[in-house]
Amino acid sequence: MRLIDRAVSHLETLLDGAAMAALILMMVLTVADAGGRYLFASPVTAAYEITEFYLMMAVVFFGLAGTERVDGHVRVDILLNLMPVRLRLGLDVIYMIAAALLFGAIAWKAGDTAWMNFKANRWTGGAMPLPTAPSWALVAIGSAVLALRLALRGAMLVPHVVDGRMPVLPHDAPADEAMPQAPADAGPTMPAADHLPRTN
Repeated sequence: MRLIDRAVSHLETLLDGAAMAALILMMVLTVADAGGRYLFASPVTAAYEITEFYLMMAVVFFGLAGTERVDGHVRVDILLNLMPVRLRLGLDVIYMIAAALLFGAIAWKAGDTAWMNFKANRWTGGAMPLPTAPSWALVAIGSAVLALRLALRGAMLVPHVVDGRMPVLPHDAPADEAMPQAPADAGPTMPAADHLPRTN
């Protein structure tokens, strides 16, 4: 399990880097397009299409799995915090598995659509036609990695459901570190401050 976690974490790191690169390129392209349009009356050709079909897909879908790894997605857990530990963790496992199945289906359908568009050699219209297959492929890759992370998190929570202990560290803790356990009756335990995701 730890080896799989390491492998998925490395993959998520690569996707995070690609998402950041796409975001930087999107900002540069937008500035160049706006500057060229208003200063030189010469906008960047297909800047909007490149952003819409490629860069935005990479920014959104490549960042999903890494955000899930650090538990960074928005969750409404007011009721969950009032539940017994085993029930709360059990519901988390059900949610993780259901979400993994959903995003696995999205990945499969997006990958199939990408392959069909590639075989059909489909391109966008406009001043600068672009192939549509890569856009669907970006969705498939990001969704597939997120499905892996969700399934892995669900599997890693199962032992805690059995023994009724809340995991103290988040799921991005180094794989070679032992995960401390809280007493079964201690209720929800917050991670140590230095392990919390940083927010601005």
